[in-house]
Amino acid sequence: MQIIKTNKGNINFEPYKFILGSKFIDKKIAQDNLLEFQKIMDSHNIIFTLAYGTLLGAIRENDFITHDEDIDVAILDEDRDDFLNILNIFLNNNFTIGRYADDILSLIRNGEYIDIYIFRKKLFGYREFGNERLKEKYLIDIVDYNFMDSKFKIPKESEKYLIKHYGANWRVPIKDAHACNPNIYLIIKNFLKNNIRPIFDIISFLKKRFYAKNK
Repeated sequence: MQIIKTNKGNINFEPYKFILGSKFIDKKIAQDNLLEFQKIMDSHNIIFTLAYGTLLGAIRENDFITHDEDIDVAILDEDRDDFLNILNIFLNNNFTIGRYADDILSLIRNGEYIDIYIFRKKLFGYREFGNERLKEKYLIDIVDYNFMDSKFKIPKESEKYLIKHYGANWRVPIKDAHACNPNIYLIIKNFLKNNIRPIFDIISFLKKRFYAKNK
C-alpha cells in the first residue's frame, strides 16, 4: 500500500504492476478518459499539455496511435499540489491511482490509463521528471490544438519537440510499434552514440533502411 499526502488528507492506493508492451490502447475508452480528465482539470484551472506518444498521434494521425498503450500528458511542478488535491475527484469519477513515483502519476479507468508527467524546474530554461530533461518552452509556450472533439494544449514548437523525441522521421509510422518511452530510447541512443560508435552507426543505417522499407 502506498500513501499520497495532500492538503485534503492522505490517499491510500495499491500500486498497479505496469508491463511495457502488454496491451494496445482501446481508443474509445481512452478518448472518454481523456475528455473526462480534461473536464476535471479545466474545472480546477490546472493546465496540462499532450505529451510523447499522445502528442505524436494527435499531430501525425489525428488519433491515438494504434499500437500505443496509454495516454501521456504533462503538468508543471508548480501545479503538483493543486493536482494532488483533486485526486479524490478523479477517484469519485471511477478513476483509480496506478502509481506515483519518479514524478509520474498514473490514473486508470476501465482498463486504460493516463500517465501524468510532472516536470520540475531546473536551471538554464529546462524542466525534468525522472531522468528526462526537456526545454521549458515546450511546457509553457503552448497553443490550442483540435483533437478528439475538443481543444488541448500542445507545445507551440511541436515539430521540434517530436524530432527531439522520435527523430527526424517522426512523421513516418513504424508498423506494429508502440510510441516508445522516450526516456529509454534516448538513454540507449546516447549511450551507444557516446560509447560504442560503430554499433550506433550500424543501428542508424538499419533504422534508415527500415523506414524506407515501411513507407
